[in-house]
Amino acid sequence: MRARYVLTKAHLLLAAALMLLVGGTQRVVAQDNPPQQAHTDAVVAALVDATKTPDATVRKEALSLLGQFLEGRPNVMAAFVDAAKDEQSSVRQVALRRLVKIEDPSPELLAIIVKQGVEFGDLGSQRIRLGVARYAGGISRFGERAIPHLIEVLESDADRDAKIGACEVLSAMQKEGASGIPALLTVVGDNREASAIRVAAAEAATRIAKSADTPPREAPREPAWERALAYAKAFVLHNDANEDGKLSKTEWPRTKLVDLVAADANGDEVLTAEEIAEEITRPKLNAENTN
Repeated sequence: MRARYVLTKAHLLLAAALMLLVGGTQRVVAQDNPPQQAHTDAVVAALVDATKTPDATVRKEALSLLGQFLEGRPNVMAAFVDAAKDEQSSVRQVALRRLVKIEDPSPELLAIIVKQGVEFGDLGSQRIRLGVARYAGGISRFGERAIPHLIEVLESDADRDAKIGACEVLSAMQKEGASGIPALLTVVGDNREASAIRVAAAEAATRIAKSADTPPREAPREPAWERALAYAKAFVLHNDANEDGKLSKTEWPRTKLVDLVAADANGDEVLTAEEIAEEITRPKLNAENTN
């Protein structure tokens, strides 16, 4: 059994190496070198198959490698959708981290992203509460399109963690979540609900109402993204031991300034300045919600 696991991991490492060779020139290869494109397709197909293996570690690593090929390949998208329902939390998290970064998901895919993200407890669980902002911020950027799915969770017989997760996402939306306030208040007034759910709903409704009532702040002198990117570039430059312009996992420093694990959204254990800047500017929940 041990030998079989090592062999499987070796296959994944080989696939990663092949992706490094062909990934950057994928579109050109498709036009000018069909045989090489066939090799890429074969690697992707093998990794899709690996997402179905009984070994959760292999499933997770295969998804991490497939992230760069998600859009435009229905078989890869299907693998990520299935992985969002995986029995292992670590596998679900890799899938959801990548899915929430899709710019314009279809209504069907958005329903999966939102509902799977909360119904499996990956948002509301006290056990991984520190990871809440990663998903809440990601899902909240879909704005009003996500609200009906969140309300559906609140009105269903979903478990405690799922409902708290739905409250967390609505809270992260701030004033954009205003249309979810009636559902939140219904939960607050429902004596059948657990106290933790009612408190989470009350906090979310309060934060949304307060954000809607707060006058807009004066525009900063410099856009937040530009500041974050400038910091991220300096951070990479300072820690880039091999001077390749990015940070491999062995170069990640211990820091409380930015969550580097969360910044590695595609799970490839390599950080660019852009990924770090995205994590810095990603909407975060109020620190009180993590207590």
